[in-house]
Amino acid sequence: MKKVQLALVAGATALAIALVGPAFADPVTIGFDGATDLSAPVTESGFVYSVYSGDLILAGGAVGGRKTLAGGGGVLEIVSATPGETFDYVGVDFGVSSSATGSGRTLTLSVEGLLGGSMVATDSYDLSVDTPSAQTEDAVNLAGIPVDELLIYLPVNNTFFGGFDLSAIDNLRLNTLSARAEVPEPGTLALLGSGLVGSAFLRRRKPV
Repeated sequence: MKKVQLALVAGATALAIALVGPAFADPVTIGFDGATDLSAPVTESGFVYSVYSGDLILAGGAVGGRKTLAGGGGVLEIVSATPGETFDYVGVDFGVSSSATGSGRTLTLSVEGLLGGSMVATDSYDLSVDTPSAQTEDAVNLAGIPVDELLIYLPVNNTFFGGFDLSAIDNLRLNTLSARAEVPEPGTLALLGSGLVGSAFLRRRKPV
């Protein structure tokens, strides 16, 4: 009987240990609300973003009436405000607006992750100018990959005879290094604790 009890307790404890898994914190969201222009690097939510190249501006009504980043196309650079800290790219809202819908044109947004100056992965998203609202895009190739620099390539905003296309991003989502740390779930800790308590009880119980 004692052997059966010990086996049951050991099994419950092993199951609890196996169930202990990562509980990730919610990603940090950058809404590009930290400044009114990009003439200098902007710090927001523990990250720093700045114009890497091209023509980028902060605008309030380009897509969906929200604070967005738009302009004539260019590259936005994002790094942690803590020098050398790595982070994960989670996703971004991408939207386009056009004065002439029905053309079937698409604009492409590219997100490139770097680590130590070397590119590790890239995600790209195509969006039709006929799409009425910004779309929530998730990381694919970059999902879960630590980077220390993110480059976001906004498409050149087309200007054509009698019309224009605009692109914008908003709600850039990133996981910080601390958010990737593994945290046991409370229920799993309780299960593990019950197994350990049962084990201690059997050790202290005298054989009949």
